[in-house]
Amino acid sequence: MADYLLRRGGDVNLVGYDRLTPLDAAERSGHPTLVAWLRDQGARSAEELV
Repeated sequence: MADYLLRRGGDVNLVGYDRLTPLDAAERSGHPTLVAWLRDQGARSAEELV
């Protein structure tokens, strides 16, 4: 699903209402494979964006 959204213009660094990026949410939820994939796509944590 993440790849599908990214290919259609999704922003891997969008900071949501909970002040988390997709990377932050994946890390918090315990999904290391998704975290690695997001990093490969250029994702950063909300703290890295400040």
